[in-house]
Amino acid sequence: MRGRGALLLLLVALGPTASGAERLPGPKPPDIFAEAAVLVEHRTGAVLFAKNPTKKMYPASLTKLLTALVVVRSVRDLSEPVTVSERAARTPASTASLRPGERLTVKGLLLAALVRSANDACVALAEHVAGSVRRFASLMNYEARSLGCGRSHFVNPHGLHDPHHYSCAIDLAKIARAAMSEPVIRGIVGRKFVTIESVGGPRRVYKNRNKLLWRYPGADGVKTGYTREAGRCLIGSARRGRMRLIAVVLKSPDPYADCESLLDWGFYNFSLRLALRRGEVVGRA
Repeated sequence: MRGRGALLLLLVALGPTASGAERLPGPKPPDIFAEAAVLVEHRTGAVLFAKNPTKKMYPASLTKLLTALVVVRSVRDLSEPVTVSERAARTPASTASLRPGERLTVKGLLLAALVRSANDACVALAEHVAGSVRRFASLMNYEARSLGCGRSHFVNPHGLHDPHHYSCAIDLAKIARAAMSEPVIRGIVGRKFVTIESVGGPRRVYKNRNKLLWRYPGADGVKTGYTREAGRCLIGSARRGRMRLIAVVLKSPDPYADCESLLDWGFYNFSLRLALRRGEVVGRA
């Protein structure tokens, strides 16, 4: 018979399929201080660590990963121009200081949203894709459900606090896996600096707010988040060899320390190996 490609995580059972992640047995994990956290292997979805994985939490700017996912799956040409509306320009908190009437590309707004964590860029994207924030939120919830996120509900594209805007660690891991599977998003969140051009506005240069890119070997994403209600949050991704691990850390006094501890533990104790090459003959029936 001919075997299909199968991925084996050493020290644990075979990784689950993308349709349903499950926690795998393994060595004793580190103590972390986050209120909720998970560690997953990107390709298989295997859950290597979980602490309060389904507890209702506020995602803050981690929301922007889902926003970016909806955008890249809705817009064919990322060079499409977007005119910034008055509403988008008035969006508070972390912003790119967008001006009403200013024009940027969809790609430029994605850069601002994911690297600068610009709330105004998220609203501009939402209005461009769906016509309004409310309709875009419906697309976000549809996308989340399609990923198997059954404990999440989103009402805006940026993550500013709303009691009806919530998620959990395992759902955010599913969103992060999907986002990191999109080359455009993966290429943005791994960049330390970006330059954004516009018509009717200044040239902007931003430094990525994810300090993991500077302090952890192999780090390649993904997103920071903070509101008073959500606390300090981080989704961190790193790759070594063929294995990429994604750590979701929610409401932590030190999200970088927690994230690094989980990644260190995961890389030390688990290894992703190709047990069978596609098309290889393993026997005769």
